[in-house]
Amino acid sequence: PRGEFKFFLVFAWLATATLAFPLKTISPAALLICCLWYLSLYVFSIPFGDAELKLNDREQELMNKKKNLEEIKRESVSTAEKEDDNIESEIKGITSLYTAAKDLSFAIKFDDMAVIIKEILKKVLKYNFKIEPDSVNVLLAFKKRDSFYIAASMGYDDEFIKEKEQELIKSVINDKTQLEISYSSSGNDNMDFHKSVLKVPFVVEKRLLGIMIISAPVENLFNAKQVENMKILANQIAISLEKVNLYEEIQQISVTDSLTGLFVHRYFQEKLEDEIKRAGRYDNHLSLVMCDIDFFKKINDTYGHLAGDFILKQLAVMLKNHTTPAETVARYGGEEFVIIMPDTDKEAAHAKAVKIRKDLEKTKLNFNGTLISITVSMGVSTYPGDAVSRRNLVEQADKALYASKNNGRN
Repeated sequence: PRGEFKFFLVFAWLATATLAFPLKTISPAALLICCLWYLSLYVFSIPFGDAELKLNDREQELMNKKKNLEEIKRESVSTAEKEDDNIESEIKGITSLYTAAKDLSFAIKFDDMAVIIKEILKKVLKYNFKIEPDSVNVLLAFKKRDSFYIAASMGYDDEFIKEKEQELIKSVINDKTQLEISYSSSGNDNMDFHKSVLKVPFVVEKRLLGIMIISAPVENLFNAKQVENMKILANQIAISLEKVNLYEEIQQISVTDSLTGLFVHRYFQEKLEDEIKRAGRYDNHLSLVMCDIDFFKKINDTYGHLAGDFILKQLAVMLKNHTTPAETVARYGGEEFVIIMPDTDKEAAHAKAVKIRKDLEKTKLNFNGTLISITVSMGVSTYPGDAVSRRNLVEQADKALYASKNNGRN
């Protein structure tokens, strides 16, 4: 029996004895009956005490189980909340990638694409990857027509990029980068000082349109999850690059003369306007050269219009070969051509025009076995000495051209 119940029996027996003490005498029979009564109570209390102990133990066991279950529940809820937070964070990360990539839809030129990608990358590195943009180096290369060029960079010196551009491009463009994104713990070639390199190619239908190299001097900076997220961004960039390529092709067709491949008159006028504004902004010279084939009608009449078309195409090629990428060659109309020479004063433009004229004079063009010689007359005008507006600059070059024709051509 429980200790409390034993104490109750002893207390009851002592209380009875105390109450009976003043009686001085008590019969043996009454004493015996009291003893038997208390003894019977004690005996009958044993099963109840055992049952109470078992119930008490069971209660304690159930309380322990309840406590364990509550602990398991708390742990499960905590784990579920953490998983839920991780899933929510991952969803937000992916959503932010798509949201950031939406800005790409507004880009229609390669230069715009490069600027937007740099801004998106900064956000992705900082908020999705928890990497400070200033702690990594970035090279962004695009494929324009048939060659790659570095469109933008982060963490590199501009002079270094300019000097090592082709070398850098060769070191990062290879067959492997066309099909997959890889991350490594060791750099190579021109990135020996980097211990983590992430190559992100932009691929559409197995065509490599560009590549982004993210590198850092820290080992194991990139993990598999970051690579997967970067694939999402790379797909968006690749689709946008494809759109820009198509836009560039359409633009090229719209501003290119179908016969000669040179820019058309409309594009020339727009380009000249832009170059005059730029020259004025930076206080530079700008020269315009106009060129006209001498006796072109006679060539058509003598050898036919196919020969005339052949001459126009060959002259376009020669003019392109004599000019730099910064200069613009266009077909002004008929047999007239123009060359915009930025950052070129009149003396330099005149010297270049003379060289072109002399080289053309010495050239024999072979049309179906017939050698044809041509000469050209040229006129030069310069901003701001001759004119400060587009219209007047063209007018002055045109006057100079016809002055050379009136003085005997060539």
